[in-house]
Amino acid sequence: MLLYTFPSLALLVFPQAQQPEPIFDGVSLSGWEASEEGTWRVEGGAIVGGSLKRPISSNSYLFSAAEYSDFELKFQFKLEGFPEQGMVNSGVQFRSQRLEDGHARGYQADIGDPAWWGSIYDEQRRNRVIAASDMSLLEPVLNRGDWNEYVIRCEGPHIRLWINGVETVDYTETESGIARSGRIALQIHSGGPAQVSFRDITLLKIKAPESPLSPADQLASFRVPEGFVVELVASEETGLPKPITVQFDDAGRMWSITATEYPLDANESPEEAQALWRQGGRDKVVVIDRPHEPGPHVARTFVDGLAMPMGLWPWKEGVGGGRREAGSGWGSGPTGEGRTSQTGDGRREEKKEDAAKRRGPLNDRCSRLLSLSLSLPPPPPLRGAGRGREGSVS
Repeated sequence: MLLYTFPSLALLVFPQAQQPEPIFDGVSLSGWEASEEGTWRVEGGAIVGGSLKRPISSNSYLFSAAEYSDFELKFQFKLEGFPEQGMVNSGVQFRSQRLEDGHARGYQADIGDPAWWGSIYDEQRRNRVIAASDMSLLEPVLNRGDWNEYVIRCEGPHIRLWINGVETVDYTETESGIARSGRIALQIHSGGPAQVSFRDITLLKIKAPESPLSPADQLASFRVPEGFVVELVASEETGLPKPITVQFDDAGRMWSITATEYPLDANESPEEAQALWRQGGRDKVVVIDRPHEPGPHVARTFVDGLAMPMGLWPWKEGVGGGRREAGSGWGSGPTGEGRTSQTGDGRREEKKEDAAKRRGPLNDRCSRLLSLSLSLPPPPPLRGAGRGREGSVS
């Protein structure tokens, strides 16, 4: 999706996704390449790496033969080992390259104690954690020594990770020259006796917008009357998928909301809609702090986990928004009704009585407009992106 702005015009091109496909057949290592012999094998329908009988002398990788760019990778994993005898750690490389010595260079979705779970480590490149998970959110759902589910989603510079349904990282790459395509690689880290297993590995390719022009080329193709200028402010490539409105506040910041969950219809699919509003969706509020400066700009996530927000307006030192609830009409209520809040660690909270109303039978009421008030600290504007790490919701 691309976003170009005139004084009051936005042009949108929406992406399409294919169906998920297995990239492991459950019986062989066909389509995979090991960094050395003797470490990786198939047991009981799972890819297994390492050994519980001897220490792991060096990092070992199992690379996919194919390369991928934008995708959603989903799999189950189990890490076992003896931490008293050495490090027990694993991970999954993505958008990575295989080096001549058999090692991998690129992003790694990390696995292991004490707090590597769900973080992004940049292997053999920046050699550090570039996005850390919040273990206080992950601990209640983590199954140490047993099976867990990992989801890795990459769309342009935007990367998100989940373990057992809990989002651990929402990261947008801002450095130039970082590869946006590459291989997937399963890893077992050097250390004590350890073994990692992977099963049910599927990959959903996310199809890029079908356009013969890049954002820059399409920008150059516009023709406007003398005295007018068209600027590329943001696009899906810079973290702004399916925007449905644009507003500016008194500080000159540009705000937008996404409609990733659209076109789910609550009247046609009431159970799906109720589940979505209970669990939270993929939509978000984004902000660009200095849109007047040359772009394109990286859209900073201000709050996420929303489901089809229906409005946006600058308000005081923040922004307000509305959400449509399941039902058959519009209504309005007091400002506090249905209000949600977000704590510093990114967890959304809501009043119990409002949650009960929201989860009641569809036919018991008409839909109502819920108010979401988001507050920013005073300038200078915050930098970076991440769920619940900047700003607050009151």
